[in-house]
Amino acid sequence: MPSDPQPTSDVTTRRYRRMIEEFNESSAVDRNCRMQLMSLGKHLVFKIEGRATLTGYSALATKAMDVINTRRSVSLIVDLSLCESIASSPLGVLGFVMMTFQRAGGRVYLVSSNETVRKALRILGLDKVYEARESVDEIIAQA
Repeated sequence: MPSDPQPTSDVTTRRYRRMIEEFNESSAVDRNCRMQLMSLGKHLVFKIEGRATLTGYSALATKAMDVINTRRSVSLIVDLSLCESIASSPLGVLGFVMMTFQRAGGRVYLVSSNETVRKALRILGLDKVYEARESVDEIIAQA
């Protein structure tokens, strides 16, 4: 693996950082959690920030499925790097979205830095089924 990302990867990484800076109130599920589904080159990024508890997930799953079915993304990056905790309902929705994407031939990556979230992923076995990475940048650089 090269030590420096390819120029296109660097541009993509900068674009992702700008998108995160623009992460706005329209992405809010409730006052404790924000979610956003965004296209980043050949990747589809599903970002969850805050405490994902019990509300708003069926609408998000519907939106995610529409995006998955209409886009030709090669990979789905589930970015939980700023997720503090995740309850069983949103975790189930997340698992369904990831499984559907994988069945359609795409690769699924998980990014998580919080031990509470990693434990929830381990309980459902999602950490064994999907590739875990340290950062979104790492995934973009290698693709």
